[in-house]
Amino acid sequence: MPDETIGYKIRHRENGNVFTVYVTDLPVGIDFKLTTSALVKSAKGVTFQLADLANFFLHGKDEELLEVVTAAIKPRFLRSLLLFVFTFRFTSANIAFLRGFHAALVGEHSNAIKLLTIFINEESKYHTSASRAMMHFILGTIYEKVGEEKEACVCFDEAYYFYDAPKYLSALKKRNLPIKDYHLNLVGNVFAADYSLPNMLKSTEIVSLSQRLESLQGSELHTICFLGAYRSNQPYEQFLCRYHAYACLQPELFKSIDIITENKELRPDWHEVENKLISKGFINSILLDNKDQSLSETIGFSVAPFVIVLDKTGLVRYQGAFDATRTVIEMLDALTLPYNQ
Repeated sequence: MPDETIGYKIRHRENGNVFTVYVTDLPVGIDFKLTTSALVKSAKGVTFQLADLANFFLHGKDEELLEVVTAAIKPRFLRSLLLFVFTFRFTSANIAFLRGFHAALVGEHSNAIKLLTIFINEESKYHTSASRAMMHFILGTIYEKVGEEKEACVCFDEAYYFYDAPKYLSALKKRNLPIKDYHLNLVGNVFAADYSLPNMLKSTEIVSLSQRLESLQGSELHTICFLGAYRSNQPYEQFLCRYHAYACLQPELFKSIDIITENKELRPDWHEVENKLISKGFINSILLDNKDQSLSETIGFSVAPFVIVLDKTGLVRYQGAFDATRTVIEMLDALTLPYNQ
């Protein structure tokens, strides 16, 4: 959430000294690998996130994953009570996936396929790309075990589609499957598309990209967040937190942002950060892409949110979700230094 700080307690292994680093949502270049014990502890509480499990999945062993998932699905009165207080539900919306994953790990293949397929079809679109990749990969391994090779290949391809991690790439190579170029990269190119769209926050206003770029001066930048068919999702909320942190750090750079969606319907569980940033004046335009040929079709991005940052010439200076793949310094260098081909 905006305005909240994160504290890292770091202990010096040799002398035992402990110091704390407080940051916002900005990546500070400190990389922590989740341990089984830490994830099990999280799984027993109400803060457990599938995104954390997805990161652990890339290197965790089956017995470690089983320990985590078992902890997450085991009924606990206090956790159920806390969940009800915050969500008016006694069980997490993710319980179907966790039960399906558990069934996969203990060899209950038909039950796993049923639970995972339902969750992927109905709920996966609200999760991070890394989480969706994990879901498809797990389903693919089960299909492979029961001899459904065609379905398995589709799942492995979809895992790579959502996240080009080495684990998913190697799965394609191991099975001699084609490696498709799903991952669009516009950095260094002038953004060819234009738009002139109605602003859902101001019913009479039409916002155009050309006007946005004309208003930029010097090193000012314009950010565009494409949501495609989504109106909101968890990755969008996470992006907004990080965008807010950067905009507060370098307000002279981040002049404006347009959120572009093809969907008017806002999910009740993914709007808190957006509402807060609207009230603070960081977001002034949520544009409805109601054209026959949508921008998502024109651009061809595969995962939403799809975020780009443009300078006044329309050059794409950055593409990504403002995530921890770059430190703050690396990110600001990419946005401000002359672009090298």
